[in-house]
Amino acid sequence: MDTDKGLMTPVIKAAGDLSIAGIARATTEFADRARTGRLTPDDVPGATFTISDTGCRDALFETVAVPPGHVAMLGGGSVVKRPAVVEADGAAAIDIRDMVPVAVVRPPPGGRRRRRPLSGHRQDAPGVRRPRRGPHADRGVQRSVSVPPQGPRRLMAPGPPPHGCHKSNASSVLLGMHPVTSRESAAPPQPDDYTVSAEFYDVLQAQQDAIRVHHLYSDAVRGARLGVLDVGAGTGRVTLMSLLESEVGVHAVEPARAMRTSLMTRLASLPAESRARVTVHPHPLDQAELYEVADVAICHNTVASLSSAVRRALWPSLARAIVPGGSLHLQLPPARLPDAEVVRPFPAQRVGRHEYGGRMVMSADGARIRTRFDYWVCAGRHVLREHTETFWMWPASRAEVIDQLRPQGFRPLPDGTRRTDTSVLTLTLGRPRTSFRTPGHAGR
Repeated sequence: MDTDKGLMTPVIKAAGDLSIAGIARATTEFADRARTGRLTPDDVPGATFTISDTGCRDALFETVAVPPGHVAMLGGGSVVKRPAVVEADGAAAIDIRDMVPVAVVRPPPGGRRRRRPLSGHRQDAPGVRRPRRGPHADRGVQRSVSVPPQGPRRLMAPGPPPHGCHKSNASSVLLGMHPVTSRESAAPPQPDDYTVSAEFYDVLQAQQDAIRVHHLYSDAVRGARLGVLDVGAGTGRVTLMSLLESEVGVHAVEPARAMRTSLMTRLASLPAESRARVTVHPHPLDQAELYEVADVAICHNTVASLSSAVRRALWPSLARAIVPGGSLHLQLPPARLPDAEVVRPFPAQRVGRHEYGGRMVMSADGARIRTRFDYWVCAGRHVLREHTETFWMWPASRAEVIDQLRPQGFRPLPDGTRRTDTSVLTLTLGRPRTSFRTPGHAGR
C-alpha cells in the first residue's frame, strides 16, 4: 500500500478462513490504517503469500526475491491492450481487449534446511524482527518484516538468581521491544510472543491465577444465557472456568501461538462434550468477525498490554460481539506509572530434581510501564537456565476507560451493583445496534 511515508505491507492473518467479502473488508481497513499511520507492529509480520501491484510502476512483469516463509508471490502488471481471438457469430475474429499479465514467483527448491509454512513453525528469517516504532520502520516494497542493521543487544543483568544459586551457561537477550527467548544453542533466535512465559506460567502462576479468575468472574459466567467471550484467552484459565460454571458456548480469542498451544493442550484433555462448546479464534478480535455471539465478555489481564490506539480499535469489536444488554468485565490497567521499581517474586516450585523460580519487575519508562519477567531453573546451588521476557503496559484510569467505551454504547453498572474488587470494571451494552449484522453472518 503506497502512503505518504512509504510502501506498507500489512498482513491479513488467517486469510483462508475469510470470505471474499471478509478479505475485502480487511483490505479496506488496512488501507485506511496505513494511510493514517495507525498500523501496529503486529500488522506487519507473518505473511506466507504476498500480492504486489507492479502495474502501478507501469511494469508488465517483475521477478522478485521471495522472502523466507512465503510459498509464493503474485504480481499484477499494467493493464495493456492486446489482440485476442474471440468468437463472433460462430466465426473467429480478432478483437482488442484489455489484459493484465500476472506473474507467480515461487521460491527455488530447498534442501533439508528450508522450512515450509505449512509445517506449523514460525517462519521469521534469522535476525528478522518486528518494526521498532510502528509500521513506518518497514519501507520495503514487498517485505513483511524489517531487517535490523545490527545484531541482538545483550540485556543488562536481569537480576540475581535465588540465594545460593550460581550461574551456569545461560544467556538473556532483548530484541527490539518484544518478548524474546534466550537460548543456549548457536541457532539464531526466532522469538514468538509469550514463548518463555508459556513455559513457566503453569508452574509458577497458574494456580493462583485460577483462584483469582474464579473469584472475579464466576458469578457473571453463571448468569450467561447465550455465550461467553474470552478476549485474550491466554493459556485458558477464563475459558476453562466458563466451561465449568456455565452451559453455554465459549469463544476464546488468542492470537499468540505460544499461549494458544497451552490452551489447546488443556482443551484436548477435556471430555468431548466440553470441547464441543469451545471455539478458539487464532487472530485478534477485530479479525475474528464475531457478531452478537455472547452476553458475557471477559478481558482478563489483556487491556493493560494494549496501547491507546489498539484499545480504541478493540472497543468496536467488543460491541459487535456482545448482544445488547450483555455485560463486559474488564480487568483495568494500572491507573498511573509506578513511582519506583516494583518487584514481585513468584514462590519457587520444585519439579523433580529442579527448582523453578521467577519474578516480575515493573518500572516506569516514559509514558509506559516496562514489565520484565525473569525466570530461572536451579539444580541445587547451580542455575541451569535463565530466561527473560519483557512486555509493556500503558496506564489508564477507570474514568478514561469508561470514556473510551461510552461511544460504543457501554455503560458502567450503578454504584450499588459494582463489585467490591476495584481492579475489574463491569459495564453493560445498552444501545440497540441494528447496523452490525451483514449478510452471511446470520446464525454464527
